[in-house]
Amino acid sequence: MLHSYVLRYPMTPYAGVFITTVGACVIAGSVLPNYRDSLVWVGFALGTILLVGFGGILSNGLHSPSFLQVSFLGLAIVLEIAGFRYVMPAVRPRGERATLSVTLGIVGAHFLVMLPAFGPLIGALGLACTLNALGSWFLFAYRAGVAWLIDGCLKLLLGIAMIATSPLLLGWSRQ
Repeated sequence: MLHSYVLRYPMTPYAGVFITTVGACVIAGSVLPNYRDSLVWVGFALGTILLVGFGGILSNGLHSPSFLQVSFLGLAIVLEIAGFRYVMPAVRPRGERATLSVTLGIVGAHFLVMLPAFGPLIGALGLACTLNALGSWFLFAYRAGVAWLIDGCLKLLLGIAMIATSPLLLGWSRQ
């Protein structure tokens, strides 16, 4: 099953490396809230470095992604940047809770846009992250810090599942 998954979505192991790294840093940010923003940037930078350094190894033997898959990845990134650029300035005056909830929501929604690029695993992550963000936004008893921790755990777990689709870990290659 994983074999056919990664053949259909060949960028999945790459994305898993990035998402797992960011997830670990989001978890750290929930434990160290004063460093939350910095840790997210560290996760983004470290995830990119690891993706470049290990992505090729994890994807050895896979074909290139389709133009459509790469296009949806690009679209998701553009929409995420636009969300932060245009939505966040309107939300920040509402306070930290609103800012954290909307941050989680923008990221979760951008995962949903990536569905054609990475398949059901990223779709499940996007849905879970978006529902978590909505819970944080609408349920006052649901603390934003807890939502942040859950978001990090979701990214860590689904990122590991994405890495697990790697031909290297599955013990096969297309040669």
